[in-house]
Amino acid sequence: MWGGSMILKMLRNKLHTGVYVLHKSLHGKKSLVESPVMEHLRIIEPDEFERVQFLRKQNGATHNPDGYRPTRRGSLMLTGLLYCGECGRKFTSQNYNVEKQRKNGEMWYYDRKLYRCASFKQPQTDAPKCTGRLFTAADLEELVINPRREGLYPFDR
Repeated sequence: MWGGSMILKMLRNKLHTGVYVLHKSLHGKKSLVESPVMEHLRIIEPDEFERVQFLRKQNGATHNPDGYRPTRRGSLMLTGLLYCGECGRKFTSQNYNVEKQRKNGEMWYYDRKLYRCASFKQPQTDAPKCTGRLFTAADLEELVINPRREGLYPFDR
């Protein structure tokens, strides 16, 4: 079965044009080394591959002017809608669910829901330094959502 993610991987991989790309590192410098064209590997024409790369880059620029992927993952309500005041990156959500058994046999549960600046996992070298802001979901949602509830009609609450 062919899914969208499989096709996207193929459209990103230059091997399907018949050219093998090797990422080579010499004296701390990374460079790309390309093989000669191997016709038996070609399933995408080179000009078509370049056109797809251009369209992917163009679509990314129009849909994502910040230059990094939009945050879509996370189960918390405000995931991807809030931005860090220090570095401008989006806040992501994290859930920590731990279940452990103590020595006396009692079960111990730990459930913590957090919003964290995306620079925590993917720091950018050219961006201003960020302390990786961290907020509990309850605190941040209280600050953002509750003031808005007062403007809603009673049946919308």
